[in-house]
Amino acid sequence: MDLPEAYLERMKELLGDEYGAFLSSMEESAVRSLKVNSLKSPEGFDINDHFSCEGSVEWEKGALYLAPGERPGLNPLHDAGAYYIQEASAMASVPELDVKPGMRVLDLCASPGGKTVQIAMRLEGKGLLISNEYVPSRAATLSQNVERMGIANACVVNSSPEEIAEVLPSFFDRVLVDAPCSGEGMFRKNPEAIGEWTPENVKMCADRQKKILASAEKALRPGGKLVYSTCTFESEEDGEQADWIADSLGLIPDARKMYMPHTCRGEGQFVSSFTKKGDENGAAFRPSSIMEGNPEVIRQARKLLEECLKRELPEGNYICSANMRHVCLSPVSPGALRGLKVVRQGLPLADTDRFGRISLSHSLAMALKPEDVKMHYEMNEDEARSFLRGDVLRNVPMDGEGPVLMCFCGFSMGWGVNKGNIIKNHLPKGLRK
Repeated sequence: MDLPEAYLERMKELLGDEYGAFLSSMEESAVRSLKVNSLKSPEGFDINDHFSCEGSVEWEKGALYLAPGERPGLNPLHDAGAYYIQEASAMASVPELDVKPGMRVLDLCASPGGKTVQIAMRLEGKGLLISNEYVPSRAATLSQNVERMGIANACVVNSSPEEIAEVLPSFFDRVLVDAPCSGEGMFRKNPEAIGEWTPENVKMCADRQKKILASAEKALRPGGKLVYSTCTFESEEDGEQADWIADSLGLIPDARKMYMPHTCRGEGQFVSSFTKKGDENGAAFRPSSIMEGNPEVIRQARKLLEECLKRELPEGNYICSANMRHVCLSPVSPGALRGLKVVRQGLPLADTDRFGRISLSHSLAMALKPEDVKMHYEMNEDEARSFLRGDVLRNVPMDGEGPVLMCFCGFSMGWGVNKGNIIKNHLPKGLRK
């Protein structure tokens, strides 16, 4: 691997006697891993039945290393949100957050969403997750992954850290800053990142990180915990930045860890955790229960849900968007996020088309399990691949007519509508392959 000379000199100074081992590790192949989605996993599901895995990631429950040659992104289970493909050392940050169900959590630099998924699993559908990404295109990707993984209690936001701190000061029990960085932990998996590395870029990243961290501190409640992480090995972005957090922001250091490719089975991650001075006993977040927007559209959406679900309607804020095209179940009222650009507010329940016809949303399907609905159909792999192409399923042995939750290996994949043993495909056209 052809690495910049200035970078090698920095690493030699940083690592000392470990430099040779590090250099050898950079010639090895990147490590690949995934995390099973506990929000959707049916009882008895075993990822080892579908892929060759090479042991568990020791710092994250439900995460496994993949054997060379495995291509989990091509399996229908990926589209079903059964797992999230995530590099192993990148999973090391969220365990340090110590997230509990019912907390208010901010993932401040969240795209593409791996750490948001980890946080959501720990919240277990309780509490509030604000998942933010400043770059609009990356915020769209983040929202798509939140949908695919069936996360119901997250709001995806496309705002600056300063705006979030202004709208929600001292609000969050936990804040994660997985900061934009010079990306040295990407070199093995993405060699193009090598060409982007310069000493000037390191300094630029460090300056930007300070601005993000200052806003993160303002959004954190007294007694709350902040975790700062990067995928770089630069002292200016790692240890020196952690010292700055303690000295300039006044947070109490808890732990500091460095994962590097020659010392762990991963690409590399720096993780540091802090506590904000003050009362440690924050009250659990409890969503309000209101209706806002066009009452007729909300009534129609709730009626559809009652016809489809086996269980009672979920509690929360039923919100109809300003253009009356969508009804969402939000963990917060619209006013709570006023001043922020909200891409996704909780769980979209129903959509209306240009003719005013209303239907259950794809997002809702992805957040449901077979046992939640009155009608579901378990597809085999051929049928699942056909469903992803947008095909109609014929000669289906089903009683009853109406919305059907389409599933594969017990994981929901979207809606179909059954009529006369023919299931019409309602997978959004943008998701078809």
